[in-house]
Amino acid sequence: MASLTSRSRLLALTAAAVVGLCWAAAAAAAGPLYARPLSARFATPLAPGEPAAAATTPICDFGDFQLVCYAPSHIKDAYNVPTGPQAPTGAGQTIVIVDAFGSDAIQDDLAFFNAHFGIPSGPLDVVCPQTAGCGTPPDPDTAAAWAIETSLDVEYAHAMAPGAKIVLAIASSDEWSDLTATELAMIKKYPGAVISESFGLSEPSPRDAAGIREIAGSFANHLLAWRLGTTVVAAAGDLGAGDGVVDANGKAIPTADYPSSDPLVTGVGGTMGLPYPDGLWSHGRYGGEQTWNESDFGLADGGGPSALFPQPSYQRGLATGSRRMTPDVAFNAAIDGGVQVAVTINGFLGRYVVGGNSAGAPQWAGIIALANELRGRQGKAGIGFANPVLYSIAADRRSTRDFHDITVGDDVLRDPLIDPSLWGIGFSAADGYDPTTGWGTPNVAKLLPDLVSAPTDRGDQPDFRPSRGSNDSRREQSGRPKALEVHGGGHSPRGH
Repeated sequence: MASLTSRSRLLALTAAAVVGLCWAAAAAAAGPLYARPLSARFATPLAPGEPAAAATTPICDFGDFQLVCYAPSHIKDAYNVPTGPQAPTGAGQTIVIVDAFGSDAIQDDLAFFNAHFGIPSGPLDVVCPQTAGCGTPPDPDTAAAWAIETSLDVEYAHAMAPGAKIVLAIASSDEWSDLTATELAMIKKYPGAVISESFGLSEPSPRDAAGIREIAGSFANHLLAWRLGTTVVAAAGDLGAGDGVVDANGKAIPTADYPSSDPLVTGVGGTMGLPYPDGLWSHGRYGGEQTWNESDFGLADGGGPSALFPQPSYQRGLATGSRRMTPDVAFNAAIDGGVQVAVTINGFLGRYVVGGNSAGAPQWAGIIALANELRGRQGKAGIGFANPVLYSIAADRRSTRDFHDITVGDDVLRDPLIDPSLWGIGFSAADGYDPTTGWGTPNVAKLLPDLVSAPTDRGDQPDFRPSRGSNDSRREQSGRPKALEVHGGGHSPRGH
């Protein structure tokens, strides 16, 4: 784990942590919307030949600093994922990962990851459904960012559900319209699958007509998924409750991250260890967690009220106001306490320590795949739209065993590189549901039986109704977020 001195060194190495705060003012219709991957990586990669972190000390040594770095086995221990001959593996299920650009080396990266961590191999299909193919990243930083995102998503969906078929669907660019088209193709081709999306954008202003049209297209996709019994899971953002959006004075304002804010999507927030940084995993079992807030690294959990969607039926009765609130659930997202990912960048295969809410979405997708396998053994259809089921379980007293209720921490991004007067507001963890970690993180062995026994419940069809009466003074967003190249690796780009 990094000392105060080494944290300063890390901060100096990782200026990309704050690219999300660097949008310039621009005209509302200046160009297309772009997605950004919601993962963050740190420092020089570990050499491929180095051993995995020891079972009793999950520490990765980078020379002048150390980070807590979990292997898949640590994560499965902490969240009590069933093991043994009768345990589900996701057999017979399909998990679709949607990303932009992808990685030419993903098959090799996954093979190394499996061999290194002792995970059975499984089917991985890579598809580029658009006529433009997989596309070419515009610059090396964007290529590296999406390569890391791709490896993280594929490897940890597979680690959680090694028996499931993984389909990596690659959009030809990171323009929102291309990701929407790719998502639609997968919804049509794989009804009943589980779709994981670890990218996002800040909800556009309700006054931004072009942005609203883009979101409306995605919402139409999710309505189709809702009707077809397909689960969609998405990461909730990495820049605190403001999601990197600022007003005319540069002050962060509450902004939800899309698609996690879509009421037809299960939004996944983030946690970190309690105590930090090594509290999540404790000698083979769960330790403790708090809301993810690594402001020293320029990152914190996303979440809060949507400006585009009213409160859905499954959130009625919660003290969350009249709007859709996100996230719904949570998972480990820490950097110091991150996961080890095998990635090839510029021809070099290494193990990186990766965090961000990107890590939680594919692993929650894997958990749903485990439940769907067990439901299939009983002749039941898959869960489909998961939120009504998850909220029903969590509202029951069983939630005390199915979920780790996160009651410590907040998502105020106290970025040390900007004026404290510009930090804006955030939300605090609390008993039960809260807009930092939703209902909390899973105790998978306890949650699965309730997911299996639950009736399929699509709930009422949600509305897409932008809150046009809001006093939205944000700077408008324009252009592809600029990635900052960081010496020694650094964060993947994720800009606003």
